Amino acid sequence: MRSFGNTRVKVTAGIIVCAAVLAGTAAAVSASTALLGPASSGAITEAMTAEYKAMALYKATASKFKGVLPYTHWAKSDRDDDLEGIFSKYGVAVPADAFAGKVPAPASLAEACRAAKQTETGLIGMYDRLLKAVKEADIIAAFTEMRDQSECRIKTHLSKCN
Repeated sequence: MRSFGNTRVKVTAGIIVCAAVLAGTAAAVSASTALLGPASSGAITEAMTAEYKAMALYKATASKFKGVLPYTHWAKSDRDDDLEGIFSKYGVAVPADAFAGKVPAPASLAEACRAAKQTETGLIGMYDRLLKAVKEADIIAAFTEMRDQSECRIKTHLSKCN
């Protein structure tokens, strides 16, 4: 098992899985009536929107190139569940998914790899930036976990993309 930040990598049935060390941020989010300030509210909304866009790319890729890993695995991931728990905790409305079914599949697997690498690199940069804007421990934990998962995806699956 290898580590990338708070994420551990394991191989299960020949599939590389980036598993968060945290016991699931969504599960760790407790009921609260705490309110978020505009910076944190905007940060979780931006993160969710970016995750929707990434998921739409992976679903389109998985649909076009049936059975090709890691896209089929990523298309079924539940990364947005961690964020949904935070929206619920703070009483913030979850934004609608404006990308579902609207992102075209890449023309080739090589293009899919490049697009995925660009997407995950963008997510890492976004989470690094957003981590400076939020103060809530649960949001920091979720953003750190998701950034680490993106780093893991690049290092384990996308490092050879040009």
